[in-house]
Amino acid sequence: MVLLARQAQGRQPTVDLPTLIAAALPGVVNISAIRLEPGPHPEPGVPIPRQVVDYGSGFVIDASGLIVTNRHLVEGAQTIAVVFRDGTRLPAALVGAGQRLDVALLKVAPTEKLTALRFGRSDRLRIGDTVVAIGNPLGIGASVSAGIVSALNRSIGESIFDDFVQTDAAIYRGYSGGPLLNASGEVVGINTAFDSTTPNGGPIGVGFALPSDGAAIVVDRLRRYGRSWVGVIGALFQQVVPEASLDCMGRS
Repeated sequence: MVLLARQAQGRQPTVDLPTLIAAALPGVVNISAIRLEPGPHPEPGVPIPRQVVDYGSGFVIDASGLIVTNRHLVEGAQTIAVVFRDGTRLPAALVGAGQRLDVALLKVAPTEKLTALRFGRSDRLRIGDTVVAIGNPLGIGASVSAGIVSALNRSIGESIFDDFVQTDAAIYRGYSGGPLLNASGEVVGINTAFDSTTPNGGPIGVGFALPSDGAAIVVDRLRRYGRSWVGVIGALFQQVVPEASLDCMGRS
């Protein structure tokens, strides 16, 4: 009996996914970013700009109207619009974006308090933990997929700071900027990329999310200062020869 009791205590609690998702969905938004790109050339050297709309996702971190998303979704956009679960559509302003991490902070002016999600600790994730990804695939609206943490500390060549959470929860085009939730409904990652070898570019169960620990630091700096920065170490390199060693000892 004692052995059975110990085994029961060591089990993961059952995750009530429908309840978790219902609580999180009001805090997840659809984002459309409109940018101008060069179009066809009716005359040599005279391009006609065309509007291109990118669809993605984000999530509220402050009830007053602060929203986190990916930098690559909104960077260079002429206008940004945010659509909430109830259909409310609001224009958004870019507060700031990370230099190295693919994170951006938006601001909207809601008429009432919003549902905000909270960051969890990604350093507590374990391979095999249940996670839920929420996003806006192809601009059709909020969608949900669930899976597990497949790996940690993955590098995908995004930057020298790569430290992605890999998951088999399906991440599609348009999931960018949406939250990756743990079993407690906390944001432990920001959906950012997926690997695909299929002709139509669909996911193959290899998705990547920025871990919340690093993202939360960047978001806090953007919130406080409107920008983020990285530390820089200055160093000079010199070939060490006997004469240089004597100079370092104070001999001339």
